[in-house]
Amino acid sequence: MDRRFFLAMCGLGAASFGFSTSLGMAATNDGTLIWGSSMSPSLDPHAQLDNPSMFIRTNVYDSLYVYDGDEGDLTPWLIASSELSGDGFVYDFVLRDDALFHDGTQVTAADAVFSMKRVIKLGRHLKSVFGSIYDPNEVEQTGDLSFRVKLLKPYGAFPDSLTLLAIVNKKLVEENAGGDNGFTWLSGNDAGSGAYQIVEGSYRPQESLDLVRFDEHFDPGTIGDRHDHPLSEPRTDGAAGKQRRGRSSAKCAAAHLHDQHEQRSGALRQREFP
Repeated sequence: MDRRFFLAMCGLGAASFGFSTSLGMAATNDGTLIWGSSMSPSLDPHAQLDNPSMFIRTNVYDSLYVYDGDEGDLTPWLIASSELSGDGFVYDFVLRDDALFHDGTQVTAADAVFSMKRVIKLGRHLKSVFGSIYDPNEVEQTGDLSFRVKLLKPYGAFPDSLTLLAIVNKKLVEENAGGDNGFTWLSGNDAGSGAYQIVEGSYRPQESLDLVRFDEHFDPGTIGDRHDHPLSEPRTDGAAGKQRRGRSSAKCAAAHLHDQHEQRSGALRQREFP
């Protein structure tokens, strides 16, 4: 295992965001990753702001920008091009045309606009990030793959904040909106376009989660299938001398763990096992 990967996972993530998380990892000869961490109580990528949720956002969903490379450079991901108005208030974005959701439909500007509005209207943790940056009523689609965002005030780090915004499948979420903007449905289902997709029926909150590679992704991962199964008993790591609560094992022959890829919040960086 790349030592920098391990240190970034165990140190940088908690240090940068101030969150507490416990991780354990091991690799097998068949490309399986044994992953140890706590699990999020919800799979809705717009609901939580913690390390377990970043795990879901990174593997199952795509964001508009990512932190990529060894230095964590801000890099367009779903974005093909962008333009900022001279006064710093208005961003015009164009999406790449080769991104597909796991149901095979294209990722469009309608999905991006819907996601940018939903993350605020849902009223959960991520609202605190985006609610002070833009008004959801000032996000509009301007073409099949283009959209515009008017900020409340000029904010140079706006593209950085978009690394936290998962783009969800508008049609699927609206079809399952219920009375809570799709939160109940999305808490246990997949509406993403990321390099790995949730195995239907595999998720049991804070108990298990299986992911398989999405081969149609524009930047597919290189490992395999992932299975998370937290233990009910806390465990002490003899080497570190720290308590691990809800330790999980993730059998991963395909998480978003390929070379030069990262936990796209910038807090956690992942590397492929040799």
